[in-house]
Amino acid sequence: METLESKPIQPVSKYLNTNHILERFHISKMTLWRKMQKENNPFPKPRIGQQGKGCQRLWAIEDVLDWEQKESLGCDNVRE
Repeated sequence: METLESKPIQPVSKYLNTNHILERFHISKMTLWRKMQKENNPFPKPRIGQQGKGCQRLWAIEDVLDWEQKESLGCDNVRE
């Protein structure tokens, strides 16, 4: 029988906090909020935390990468 000591626990996902998101996309908190309100391809909701003063919100990195890929595909379609 395996014990927890013999097999390390792997995280399901890595997370980005609000500051990481703002720095990654060079945007303000207001722009992030607007992107989350979009009808087409809204920015993903954080997996951990709620909106409010003093609460840390964390986004799963794969959610952000999926959104980023869809967003870039949308931009390519607009240019054509």
